Amino acid sequence: MGILRKHLFSGLTLIILSTVILTACGTSQEAAKEVNTGANEGQASSKRVITHLAGETTIEGEPQKIAVLDYRLADSLLALGIKPYAMTSYMGETKIEYIDGDPLKGVKNLGDQPNLEAILEAQPDFIIGRQDDNKIYDDLSKIAPTILVPIHTDWRLNFRELAQMLNKSKEAEQWIAQYDKKAEEAKKKISGKVGKDATALYMRVMPKEYRIHGPNQAFGATLAQDLGFKPLPQVESIKKFEALSMEKLPELNPDYIFIQVGGPVKGGDKAAEKKYAELTQSPLWKDLKAVKNNHVYLVPYWVISDYPNIKDKSIDLVLEKLGLS
Repeated sequence: MGILRKHLFSGLTLIILSTVILTACGTSQEAAKEVNTGANEGQASSKRVITHLAGETTIEGEPQKIAVLDYRLADSLLALGIKPYAMTSYMGETKIEYIDGDPLKGVKNLGDQPNLEAILEAQPDFIIGRQDDNKIYDDLSKIAPTILVPIHTDWRLNFRELAQMLNKSKEAEQWIAQYDKKAEEAKKKISGKVGKDATALYMRVMPKEYRIHGPNQAFGATLAQDLGFKPLPQVESIKKFEALSMEKLPELNPDYIFIQVGGPVKGGDKAAEKKYAELTQSPLWKDLKAVKNNHVYLVPYWVISDYPNIKDKSIDLVLEKLGLS
């Protein structure tokens, strides 16, 4: 009888344990199902509305295949840690000359100008254009959700607005902080070599005119605001640029001249190069302080724009030209 009771006890124990285990497993599976369902519902409901230049655009989740309709927008995306899926090109290429390495390798080339057929073929899930693309906004929106970003004179504002639209404000602030630190360090180096009162002029030679740029935009702002060069009194009120005759150059007479020849033309802007050659042969040019002291530096096309990696590389460029890199 003792043996029988022992076997019955063991059998009941086994049944009870099995029931507990099966119940626990069933509970775990239900919990997992609820978690998964919650995640799926969260993904399904992760819609947000982006307010931009052309109105409001609703997107679901985070876009994975972003097309940008200007190579400089690709610059901004890279600064935010995003590789674009497709982009309009820079002189026929997706490789941007001022960005080290080849972070845009494999990006689909949409051509130098936004091409609806090429964009449609690329099949992006999100499109970012600039205010100039407003005329094709309706067509772009039929391909994929589209936003248009404005162009402010303050590049930091441009960058921050785009970052906010892409949920990348933290990344933008980190990038700007690093840039400001780099600029401050470069400013100290430059001041130690040229002095705190050294004047600099950003000048551009075009096929039919000479242009001088003010200290509030593009490379002029990099020189004056970020790197500490003193702007000339004659250019302080210039918002962007003004045309200048050769005869007026002696009135400016800066300590340093950073000069850009022509626009972004593959193989060089020949007409602008011819006008630059005429300038350098002029006695008025040869008599300038900067020319006499060998303080004239040619700079590339891309310094004309205000975008994160352009600004960063412009600091490197100035340090290199001054022999401080």
